[in-house]
Amino acid sequence: SGGQMAARCSVGGVDLARSMVTAGFVVVLPAGQGDYADAEQRARQYKQGLWGATFAAPAEWRVTHPREVRPTKVAAASIPRGTPAKPRIFRNALGCTIKGNRSYRRVWIYHLPGTEFYEETRAEELFCTEAKAQAAGYRPAQYRD
Repeated sequence: SGGQMAARCSVGGVDLARSMVTAGFVVVLPAGQGDYADAEQRARQYKQGLWGATFAAPAEWRVTHPREVRPTKVAAASIPRGTPAKPRIFRNALGCTIKGNRSYRRVWIYHLPGTEFYEETRAEELFCTEAKAQAAGYRPAQYRD
């Protein structure tokens, strides 16, 4: 799904992906859990490869380290003066990364990736731009200086 193709590679009857999972060299994607979950479980149990250390799962890392999507570069001379700046878009491979959170005091605030409290904030909604978060009723988070 999502335009991705799945295939199996083997050499001499050995499934290369299973071998890498068993050795702890790769993390099984959630969609592939059924095929290689047993191999990953054994690698975890015996602390093989990656499982012998502490690390963030790739999906978790991408959520906490989003890449800002920037428009393609256009010659500065071709942009008329006074043209409003394009909104910054916060998105990664998993989707939008601005976290909208509703506090117990009924205050709706949003946190940008990389800001104070972003990591520990539980998102009720995710947004790609600050304008979308504000249109949904959220205000920017206020941070200590």
